[in-house]
Amino acid sequence: MLQKSAASCLKLARLVNFADNQIFNSFKDIMNTRLPLYKKLLVMSRVEPGCLGPQGTDYVEEFCVFAKQKLKDHHGHCLRWAIKPRYDKSLPELEFQMKNITVSRENADKYMNSFDIDIDVFEEELEETLADLVDVFFER
Repeated sequence: MLQKSAASCLKLARLVNFADNQIFNSFKDIMNTRLPLYKKLLVMSRVEPGCLGPQGTDYVEEFCVFAKQKLKDHHGHCLRWAIKPRYDKSLPELEFQMKNITVSRENADKYMNSFDIDIDVFEEELEETLADLVDVFFER
């Protein structure tokens, strides 16, 4: 289905002589609007204040808003993001939800696989990205 959409975009683009970047933007728009929000998997990442240093509690709320803004387009065609402080240690650092119901990691893996996303790689990249975003947050 996805290949058909891409092929259709390319055919249409050739017919009306779009530039390459316009083709990409058209395809990106289709990808981002393909799934309604309620069908996208919610990735809820909880950030411990200590990750932001000794005064992390002073910055964690602001960091979460900053991080969500930076991550919102990452796999935006199939994922939604929630970045929240982890004040309650009994809550998991990473949680997946669909329609406000917690989804097991196994089912999240199946969902992500349908979009060619390896969940192990995804989780590793998310950890690295969040660590990098901490540096960027304090460098602003």
